[in-house]
Amino acid sequence: MRADPFPAARYDGGPRTFEFGDHPGAVVYLMRQLLALALDPEPADFATRWFVFDTLIDHPGMALHPALTAPRNELRLPWPTIRALAAADIALVRRLLAVGEPPLHHYFAILADDKLHQVVRLTGTPEGQATEEHVAPDGGWTQSFLLTEIRIGKSDKDYRRLSPDEIDTHLRVIRARRPR
Repeated sequence: MRADPFPAARYDGGPRTFEFGDHPGAVVYLMRQLLALALDPEPADFATRWFVFDTLIDHPGMALHPALTAPRNELRLPWPTIRALAAADIALVRRLLAVGEPPLHHYFAILADDKLHQVVRLTGTPEGQATEEHVAPDGGWTQSFLLTEIRIGKSDKDYRRLSPDEIDTHLRVIRARRPR
């Protein structure tokens, strides 16, 4: 992959290149690097917040991630294009998270021994942070720290992001377990 011209130090006399092969985190790594370079410090800080970064990757209205993952043998995006796409995506995330807009959620399956244990919902705040909730015994939502505890190593459970098609099915499973 190449971003040309890329405002970083040259290595071995040539432009900066990324040789990732089929590694699934390659574009995520590249995108983190590009956002830090393409944006001013405040928007770059905003972009690297976990909820915001996931939105930049997964929301269908974003432009930079699809440009980086378009099927082709070599990626060459002009630097002004990268900067413009990054700025447009950050502006869209800010609009999506603005006060008065419908809440933006990310859903996760919490797994114990590869079996569904719980569903966690992160809701974005205007500052780009997230509040965390899990399904309560009454079927509603209650404050949670399950995902946070997993991410900081206080729990041995695992998690994975749910696609929009999976959310309702997983919620039905969890809600069916509640006491009657």
